[in-house]
Order: sequence, then structure tokens, then C-alpha cells
Amino acid sequence: KLTVYSHFSDKETLFSAAIEAKCQNMLPVPIFELDESQPLRTTLTKIGLAFLELIHSPDAVELQRLMNSQATQDPEMARLFFEAGPQRTLTAMENLIRSANAAGQLDVSDPKQASENFFSLLQGCQHMRVMIGYQQPMTASEAQPHAEQVVALFLRAYGKGNE
Repeated sequence: KLTVYSHFSDKETLFSAAIEAKCQNMLPVPIFELDESQPLRTTLTKIGLAFLELIHSPDAVELQRLMNSQATQDPEMARLFFEAGPQRTLTAMENLIRSANAAGQLDVSDPKQASENFFSLLQGCQHMRVMIGYQQPMTASEAQPHAEQVVALFLRAYGKGNE
């Protein structure tokens, strides 16, 4: 315990580092880099599939259930969780959208909102069903067409036809 705290200083820092590490492992920042050698559709689909895999992983489901149940008792932990995980992902997506705007691949006036729209479409009601234990997470074969449909909708809303 002393060795861990000497490196992370306190449990809040350790918690944030653990969340960041999980997200970085499953949604590494380079996945959000615009690669002009491949269609934007391909990049967005990769992000969508990685995101679905992350939010449907047993660890993430259990952690989100815990955070939901503890949020009102410990708002600071809820803030740390959001900033270390979801906000990090949203910011990386905003940056990708800004890059795609600059490259003429997207026409997005509000990258922050578009980022939230993208991830909201991916989660949909399916995620709530998983969170309440009503349904099992998507399988990889279910996630693929779902991610492709979300990307198609996103590109219809924000694309410039050359994605």
C-alpha cells in the first residue's frame, strides 16, 4: 500500500490513473488520429467498435454500475471518473472532428456536440438495457453492423460526401 500511494499520492489519483489506463488500453489516443490515407468511415468505425467493446466489457459495466450507485454520496469520485474516462474520450473525438473539418472531410459547426452525438448513437438504449441487467452486451458480430449504421448516420449528418 505504501509503495502504491508513494507513486500515486492518494486513492483519488490512483483511481483516475486506473480509469485512464483502462481507456488508453481499449481506446488508445492514436485511434483518434485522422489518417488521410484511409476513408474517414474506416476510422470512425474502428473508434465505434473499440468504444462498444470498452463500454460492454465486464469491468466497465461493473464500474459504471458502481459509479451510478455512489454518485450522489461521492460526487468527487463521479467527477474523477468522468474526467478520466468519458471526458478523455469525448475530447479525443472532438479533436478528430476538428481535424476532419480542417481536411474538408466533415462540416461540423459544434465538434463537442457532434462528439457527444456520435457516442450517444453508439450507446443507444442497448447500453441502458445492459446496465440494468436486462440484456447481455452486444457480441462482436452484433457490434459491427451497429457501428457501421451509426457511422453512416453520423456521416450523413456531418459528412461532405468524400468520406
